Amino acid sequence: MASANQLFQFPQPIIYDAIKKAFKELEWKIIEESKDKINASTPITFVSWGETIEIVISSDSNYTKVKVTSNPNFQIFDWGKSEENVKTMFDTITNLLTKYALEIK
Repeated sequence: MASANQLFQFPQPIIYDAIKKAFKELEWKIIEESKDKINASTPITFVSWGETIEIVISSDSNYTKVKVTSNPNFQIFDWGKSEENVKTMFDTITNLLTKYALEIK
């Protein structure tokens, strides 16, 4: 299991949209979603039986906090795949938000 938090200086609706686009870009399947939480899964590969991804979103007046958690499916040890998933998700969200910020300037 791996988990990390990151703060963004964008409103929650923009972050939520970027997260949904990130899932589509990464081809990870959204299983369940609400206004502040998204559960998804990664596909099975030759090194993994897939992972369950949970994203929790919260905000205050200045920042939106995103927590990404990755848990392996059917495995005790994931060979670093969960840490890689968390990093990949945050990198993808950041890239999408950078594109968004450049578009609105």
